[in-house]
Amino acid sequence: MNTSLAALINRLPEETAPLFLRWISGRRVTVRLVKARATKRGDFTPPHKGRQSVITLNKDLGSYSLAVTLTHEIAHLYVWERHKRLAKPHGVQWKQCFALMLTELAQIESLPISFRKAIKLHAKRPKASSIRDLNLYRTLCALDGAKELWLESLNDGDEFLINGRRFRRERRRRTRCLCVEVATGQQYLVSLAASVSPID
Repeated sequence: MNTSLAALINRLPEETAPLFLRWISGRRVTVRLVKARATKRGDFTPPHKGRQSVITLNKDLGSYSLAVTLTHEIAHLYVWERHKRLAKPHGVQWKQCFALMLTELAQIESLPISFRKAIKLHAKRPKASSIRDLNLYRTLCALDGAKELWLESLNDGDEFLINGRRFRRERRRRTRCLCVEVATGQQYLVSLAASVSPID
């Protein structure tokens, strides 16, 4: 057993452990939890100067979010092993690999139906981040018990905070929303799945 992955097993949905252990078995990779990062949930670093590949995962992730993020990063590992730098990070090869892995994960019948449906749907058109798939993101938050307020749940004209900066929601555009920073008047397109803080 990969000893670094062994430490994560109790953080993943129990039924998924055999699959993850099989996916990672025999590979030279270190998997570890790290402090939560605002810009990403996980990361893959290919081997360098004799060192092993490294997968890092935010330690604040719930078990279902952790499972999807780990699958995402193992797909990067597989693509690196087969194509090295010839493949784009979230290009065709990665999308195909990630989709196959999600489909395999979705076959575990003891997992919640909502999770299985969401990842099967996501597998049809994988995105570089699960946050960009609103259906998957909502499902993961519900299963992991997250109590986040999303930009999607606000109304046009509502004000909110992101990283201490005050914005006003203007209008929706498919998966994003046009927002204005109140202090500067600068306009931004923000994901509807962005986690925001209400104005008291």
